[in-house]
Amino acid sequence: MKYFIARPIEGISLNGNEYLLDNKTNKPIEFKSREGCLAYIKEYVDKKDPEDYIWEQEEGVDDE
Repeated sequence: MKYFIARPIEGISLNGNEYLLDNKTNKPIEFKSREGCLAYIKEYVDKKDPEDYIWEQEEGVDDE
Protein backbone atom coordinates (compact mmCIF):
# COMPACT_ATOMS: atom_id res chain seq x y z
CA MET A 1 0.00 0.00 0.00
CA LYS A 2 1.18 3.54 -0.78
CA TYR A 3 -0.01 6.62 1.10
CA PHE A 4 -0.29 10.22 -0.07
CA ILE A 5 -1.42 13.53 1.39
CA ALA A 6 -4.44 14.71 -0.58
CA ARG A 7 -7.75 16.52 -0.32
CA PRO A 8 -10.70 17.06 -2.66
CA ILE A 9 -10.22 20.06 -4.96
CA GLU A 10 -12.14 23.02 -3.51
CA GLY A 11 -13.55 20.63 -0.87
CA ILE A 12 -15.81 18.87 -3.40
CA SER A 13 -15.15 15.13 -3.75
CA LEU A 14 -16.54 15.00 -7.30
CA ASN A 15 -13.64 17.22 -8.44
CA GLY A 16 -10.96 14.64 -7.69
CA ASN A 17 -7.98 15.24 -5.39
CA GLU A 18 -5.09 17.64 -5.18
CA TYR A 19 -1.91 16.16 -3.73
CA LEU A 20 0.95 17.55 -1.67
CA LEU A 21 3.85 17.69 -4.16
CA ASP A 22 7.59 17.31 -3.70
CA ASN A 23 9.30 20.64 -4.47
CA LYS A 24 12.13 18.99 -6.44
CA THR A 25 10.25 16.45 -8.56
CA ASN A 26 6.81 18.12 -8.68
CA LYS A 27 5.27 14.67 -8.04
CA PRO A 28 3.06 13.62 -5.12
CA ILE A 29 4.99 12.80 -1.95
CA GLU A 30 4.65 9.06 -1.37
CA PHE A 31 4.79 7.39 2.03
CA LYS A 32 5.37 3.67 2.62
CA SER A 33 3.40 3.57 5.87
CA ARG A 34 0.17 5.08 7.15
CA GLU A 35 1.94 6.04 10.38
CA GLY A 36 4.66 7.96 8.52
CA CYS A 37 2.09 9.80 6.44
CA LEU A 38 0.01 10.64 9.51
CA ALA A 39 3.07 11.92 11.39
CA TYR A 40 3.97 14.21 8.47
CA ILE A 41 0.41 15.58 8.29
CA LYS A 42 0.33 16.24 12.04
CA GLU A 43 3.68 18.04 11.86
CA TYR A 44 3.21 20.15 8.72
CA VAL A 45 -0.42 20.13 7.52
CA ASP A 46 -3.19 19.77 10.09
CA LYS A 47 -3.05 18.75 13.75
CA LYS A 48 -6.82 18.86 14.29
CA ASP A 49 -8.09 16.48 11.55
CA PRO A 50 -5.05 14.71 10.07
CA GLU A 51 -7.06 11.65 8.95
CA ASP A 52 -8.92 13.85 6.45
CA TYR A 53 -5.75 14.16 4.34
CA ILE A 54 -4.64 10.52 3.94
CA TRP A 55 -5.16 8.95 0.53
CA GLU A 56 -4.39 5.22 0.18
CA GLN A 57 -3.48 3.48 -3.06
CA GLU A 58 -2.82 -0.22 -3.59
CA GLU A 59 0.53 -1.25 -5.02
CA GLY A 60 0.47 -1.60 -8.79
CA VAL A 61 -2.53 0.71 -9.24
CA ASP A 62 -1.77 3.88 -11.19
CA ASP A 63 -4.15 6.86 -11.16
CA GLU A 64 -2.68 8.47 -14.27
